[in-house]
Amino acid sequence: MSAPPPVLPEKTLRRVLALARADGWSIVIVASLGGLYSLLQPSWLFTGTSILVVLTGLAELHGRRRLLSSDPRGVSWLIGAQLALLGVIWSYAWFRWRWFDPQAMWAELPGLARAEIDRQLTAAGLNPELDRPLLLQMMNALVCLLLAGLTLLYQGGMAAYYTLKRRVVTEALLARPPRVS
Repeated sequence: MSAPPPVLPEKTLRRVLALARADGWSIVIVASLGGLYSLLQPSWLFTGTSILVVLTGLAELHGRRRLLSSDPRGVSWLIGAQLALLGVIWSYAWFRWRWFDPQAMWAELPGLARAEIDRQLTAAGLNPELDRPLLLQMMNALVCLLLAGLTLLYQGGMAAYYTLKRRVVTEALLARPPRVS
């Protein structure tokens, strides 16, 4: 059995362009919706993070447009957008972990959730008033750790993918006939 033939540079370019379009627009749309939601709450951290995330999505779409214009530097924009997004989300997770306020989180939880948490703490033989803040801090730390880890896997993987495809994409762009304006 022989190995499959290598993927043609033009096909790789089309894949990179499609991925950048889907990823860039999904980042812009989701972060914009999150930003609009954050305006309903007085959360400058979430609003600011949403704006920065939208900018990283727009940077990825800008890189895609550069590639469509046969500019190989567009790949650098794709990689930079992923690394910037990684930095923004890691900063957000660190800030949430470092300056966590258990009382504020408790106040934001629905009444049914608060009653269930207190019931579970009491059933475990713990004092809800004393042990609740520690439980909320542990929950927050776990969420921040998961957010940072999953972001490293996804954004790091996307940056690595774009980096690995840089040479082939450049070949495909250089092989295209120049556009006549």
